[in-house]
Amino acid sequence: MNEIVQQRLKDILKTINDVESYLNKRKFYECHDIEVYGIVHCLQIIGEAARTLPEEFKTQHSEINWQNIIGMRHVIVHEYFKVDLSIVEMVLAKHLPVLKAQIEKILDK
Repeated sequence: MNEIVQQRLKDILKTINDVESYLNKRKFYECHDIEVYGIVHCLQIIGEAARTLPEEFKTQHSEINWQNIIGMRHVIVHEYFKVDLSIVEMVLAKHLPVLKAQIEKILDK
């Protein structure tokens, strides 16, 4: 794994850890608007890091749904007012923990 790929994976992992740490004592629906903006921005960062990974790497790790991650980033960046917070909440609860485990597994190899 080259250095750039490793750094992007670490960026994803750090951002997931930041979100988890922040939400540790609260639920997403309890957050104030400014906190929601920050959390959504974290999802944008994850999507941007995924977007910049080489296609070959993403193909090798097809167990990760890169298109959905990148697609969410596109909505956040280009269609911000169409962001559905119930989808964000589902991503945080169900998909982020799975993605974290997948990225950790790749980095541990």
